[in-house]
Amino acid sequence: MRALTLLAAAAVGLFLYPMVHEGAASPCAGLAARLARLQAAPRPAPAELAAAMHAALPAVPDQAGCAAAYWISLVRPDMAGLLPILAPAAPRPR
Repeated sequence: MRALTLLAAAAVGLFLYPMVHEGAASPCAGLAARLARLQAAPRPAPAELAAAMHAALPAVPDQAGCAAAYWISLVRPDMAGLLPILAPAAPRPR
């Protein structure tokens, strides 16, 4: 029972960390803020990230995919190409 409680607490912490650390409303918004910083590009819309995450990983809930991608970006900042959504985007026209 104790191990299950610790596992549940760790899962909740891994899911909530992107929101708390980035001051965002969702893991996808936290990932958007992180990607904007890493790529020095305009911040992508969280809805775009959620849709792209669903397209890349259809079996995983969007928000969980964004949280996982956030953790990948912390561990491997050079993660371009690991997931299609994390590849550097072309500069947007102004």
